[in-house]
Amino acid sequence: MSLGLLLSACGSPAPGPVAPDSSATTAGAGSGATPNPAEQARQKVEASVEKSLKGVSKPSTDAVRKAMQAAVGPGVTVEVSNSVTPTGLEADAVVAAAVVVPKNCVFVYLRDGAVSTAVLPTLSNGKCFVGDQGTPRTGT
Repeated sequence: MSLGLLLSACGSPAPGPVAPDSSATTAGAGSGATPNPAEQARQKVEASVEKSLKGVSKPSTDAVRKAMQAAVGPGVTVEVSNSVTPTGLEADAVVAAAVVVPKNCVFVYLRDGAVSTAVLPTLSNGKCFVGDQGTPRTGT
């Protein structure tokens, strides 16, 4: 039965965007609710990356890394997917992530000039991505 559940999970569609939950805000001491630290970090990263990559429909891994690093500051490790596939084709999208709030990653998804962000928990190893992204590849 466990094998059946495992196999059925493999065929499930990818999850949709992360919906904010009640923990996304905390009550403020006056003017209402304020975003929690993870949400504040997500908003800051999204605004910074959008500004840095405005008008770039297919940013390179290096451009995304620089924009993300500028958003999160020095000393924060930034993980970025490759913008070129192993066969030399441009990737459809580039994903970047960084641990900016303990036990939370801010993910940035860039596709066709649009920026989407989400806050997700870190993996058990403290990182955001599964596996090693390796050396960024460059196109020809």
